[in-house]
Amino acid sequence: MTAVLSIGAGSGQLPLLRAAHDLGYQVVAVDRSPSAEARALLAEAILVSTYDSDTVLAQLASLEERFDFRAVLARSSGPALLTAARVAESLGLAGIPISFAQAAVYKSALRTQAEQLGIAAPAGVCLSDDSLPHLSLPWVVKPDMPLVGKQNVYKVDDEASFSQAYAAARAESYNDAVEIESYVAGLDLGYMAMVQQGQIKFGLLYDEFAAFQDGKVQGLGVAGPSVFADTAIASRCHAVAESLVTHWHYQAGFAFFSFRLTEQGELLLYEVNPGLCGDAIADQLLPALWPGFDAFDSEVKLATAVAPEFPAQAAQPHLVVGGELIKAASREEYLSTLSEVEGGAEIAALANQFLQGMSA
Repeated sequence: MTAVLSIGAGSGQLPLLRAAHDLGYQVVAVDRSPSAEARALLAEAILVSTYDSDTVLAQLASLEERFDFRAVLARSSGPALLTAARVAESLGLAGIPISFAQAAVYKSALRTQAEQLGIAAPAGVCLSDDSLPHLSLPWVVKPDMPLVGKQNVYKVDDEASFSQAYAAARAESYNDAVEIESYVAGLDLGYMAMVQQGQIKFGLLYDEFAAFQDGKVQGLGVAGPSVFADTAIASRCHAVAESLVTHWHYQAGFAFFSFRLTEQGELLLYEVNPGLCGDAIADQLLPALWPGFDAFDSEVKLATAVAPEFPAQAAQPHLVVGGELIKAASREEYLSTLSEVEGGAEIAALANQFLQGMSA
């Protein structure tokens, strides 16, 4: 029987596992400790760390006669994505290309790829010693290979506070290296692409809200469609995503891109991710924007070369702040709601400034 392989079988993967199961696939998963709910959906479990790609590949070899694998699914981050890419390559499936996985896992790899393609990105350097970067202050200090999202991302305004931020970022980084970038004031934007047969068939520009509090980044929430949807900024984000999808030879699935829109209007790419990683986006924002649209069902269909349904109707703005879903009747209400969130007033004011400048 046809099957899919999931890299991971924890609570975060459950919606994807259910979608694959409901579509009639046998589900095999790699996880050293699958959740009880996941086990009920699995035809087979490979009880190995998702980070241990060599052992996964060795154990998978004995299952290839029993299962007709059609896709490798990965709602994951960090080293698990490298395993997903290696497994897909071994099985001869499209999956996540290794170059895409590397750009998602290593901040320095994304910066290098962007430079090769002429895509603007924050100036940066990757260090694995205590030397000071030759960049203009302030700096953003982050793990080169993070394991816990934005947990150890810091803004450093002077050399005196660099050492502590560097140590915290390095302690989390799986490869013991730290990415240091020049801090640039601005807004954070996200672009979601649904890719089919190597082409972006549907895109959504959304807003990401984050602020540095006491030098450490705090995620405030997300909202969409972005206040910059249907503008030249959205077109520029799409063009960057298209360039990278082509560069990676990424054939099918979701892809997410994070940008910094600077006060000078420059668009800087600083993060990419395959699959449906963000809980607030996949589990809350997308169902609110398009009731009835099942992103997890779509992800499985894309990965298995089955045409999914794409969102069709225009979406009314929604915000997800502090886990709470808020519907906004207009752009003005959207920005007013954001300004009432702790740390959100400055973001709303800057967005208004941009919009006024674009309409002038």
